[in-house]
Amino acid sequence: MYEYLYLIKDGKKIVKISEYYHANYCELKNMIIGRDLRSLGKTHWGFFIEIKDTFTF
Repeated sequence: MYEYLYLIKDGKKIVKISEYYHANYCELKNMIIGRDLRSLGKTHWGFFIEIKDTFTF
């Protein structure tokens, strides 16, 4: 399992940061969390949701 962070603007995903793809994920996450951004919380994903997300980003 890997963690993803999405940056969303006006209801659209503009950036996807993945623990799988980014070697410096923890550093990026800490920088983002340190900003004054609103968190939408955690979401639990399933296989089909992941496939849909891959093709609709």
